[in-house]
Amino acid sequence: MAKAGLGIANLPKFILGRAFEKGELIEILPEYKQQKLEIHVVYPNRRHLPIKVRAFIEFLSGLGLCSEILENHEDNI
Repeated sequence: MAKAGLGIANLPKFILGRAFEKGELIEILPEYKQQKLEIHVVYPNRRHLPIKVRAFIEFLSGLGLCSEILENHEDNI
């Protein structure tokens, strides 16, 4: 809706994606700091982690969201 000019949005930059990079959306409150977003990944066993789950964790890590999980448990994944 914000892209259509119907208001403002309070979203993390990784969700805004290319719209922010292309200038389709602009930052209007640069001094406002959004609260940190926490994402927890829960799975039953690290020993036999399905490839899909590992790929999802790596995807989140690429967004800068699950780096602590990968750093702490990389040997077990």
